[in-house]
Amino acid sequence: MKGSWAQQSLLTKPAYRLDIVQVTGKQGVKQYQIVFKVLPENLPPGTDIPYGGSLLRSPRYTSLKATQDKRDDLYSHIWNKDLYNTGEHPREDGQQTALFTLSGKMELYGDPLSAAEAEDLLEYIRNLVSFETGADKEGFHVLEHILLRPNDPDDQLLEIALGCEPQYTPNDPYSSWLSVVLPDWPERFADPAFRKHFEQVFRREMPAELAARFCWFNKEKMREFEERYMAWVEAKAACTPDECHVTETANALIEWLNNNPCSCSCHHCCETDEACDECRECDNEQLKLKDYAGQ
Repeated sequence: MKGSWAQQSLLTKPAYRLDIVQVTGKQGVKQYQIVFKVLPENLPPGTDIPYGGSLLRSPRYTSLKATQDKRDDLYSHIWNKDLYNTGEHPREDGQQTALFTLSGKMELYGDPLSAAEAEDLLEYIRNLVSFETGADKEGFHVLEHILLRPNDPDDQLLEIALGCEPQYTPNDPYSSWLSVVLPDWPERFADPAFRKHFEQVFRREMPAELAARFCWFNKEKMREFEERYMAWVEAKAACTPDECHVTETANALIEWLNNNPCSCSCHHCCETDEACDECRECDNEQLKLKDYAGQ
């Protein structure tokens, strides 16, 4: 995420990153590696940083695009400390090292080490990926669907269920609809009673002509959403009256939204619950307005 938009992320800043570096192979052929590096600025002052901060690296790739795709895939799993272990170094016989393994395949490995040094590195990496600052950061993103309305033949369509019941899904998922995207891990946001309270207050305070759906995502889903959302926002901000190139980023965001539905709170409560009545009344009245306007 670039620019000031990165400051709006609901995720904590990790103490590591995956860099792509260019290396020279045999006969001077360009190759690429992914390097797992420490970000000291996101760690407490004085924290020890071994091996110059470059802890693991990938096998070499001949295609930059393949390397970038692999890095994106690794980012989806690199936070999981259970995927790290120790084992034989892939290039140095008789040496041990720390390894990152995904689906049974070794994806990243460290320097050749003794067994004791490899265990120390493994412990350091597991602590690093588990370290969080401001883990209970509260906030939310508001996405106005009308901004995703197609205006180009290549634009994808929003295909998401709205309202609390399938039969009340409108034909127009754009006009007057919002998606409110929230983290599900802060202490208060993990409480079902507080979520219900939040949704009720939000519905009461937003303009009467609008309807909202609420999306409570875990950290991995939030990372996926924010990557696509921030890229789209930056592309949208770069538009001029004469030129605007948002199709690629908008389609990536729309495809993700179509594949990751949000649930309405009314799906999970009793028919006699007042929260359901309020939610159903709010959304159904909005749908009636839409049907009336379309006649």
